[in-house]
Amino acid sequence: RGAFAQYLSPAMVEQLAVRQSTAAAWIAQWSAERQLESLAALREQSALAVRLTEARLASGSASATDTLAAKAAELELENRIDAARADVAAARGSLARWLGVNPAESVTTGAPPDLTKLPVSEATLLASVDRHGALLPWRSRAAIAEAVVAAACEHVLHVRGIVHGDQVRLAHRYWYMVELRVPI
Repeated sequence: RGAFAQYLSPAMVEQLAVRQSTAAAWIAQWSAERQLESLAALREQSALAVRLTEARLASGSASATDTLAAKAAELELENRIDAARADVAAARGSLARWLGVNPAESVTTGAPPDLTKLPVSEATLLASVDRHGALLPWRSRAAIAEAVVAAACEHVLHVRGIVHGDQVRLAHRYWYMVELRVPI
């Protein structure tokens, strides 16, 4: 077990995945709430446009199609607001699931962190690309596979045989190549 201490345990990898999913859920909720706020801000302008076209229709300077087009645009905006409300509810449910709280309690306030700047330098990221969350389980799997192959080769050598480079020769008649391929 000491030889594998440098590799993260599956529990640590799972914890990292949970943190990433929680952060993604928070960002999704924050952006859905901002989208709803932006669409709701357009509601007053849409109502004003409808009143304006109705007044122009009453004065005779606009046609009925202009008024109908303004009302259709207002209804389309209301549909988009309803869809945005549904998106907010879904995002709140997703974040609440990761936090273990009631969805009504998962409200994002304030500005999000600056997501355009990395918290570490680019050189640091490039130097530790093997520590990327998605690659962490493969390091331990590769180490375990190498240990299994080494133990099998050692067992075969103790039974009967000798080693020539990366090949194992048994009883002068059979040649075996041992190759390990790990899909990435």
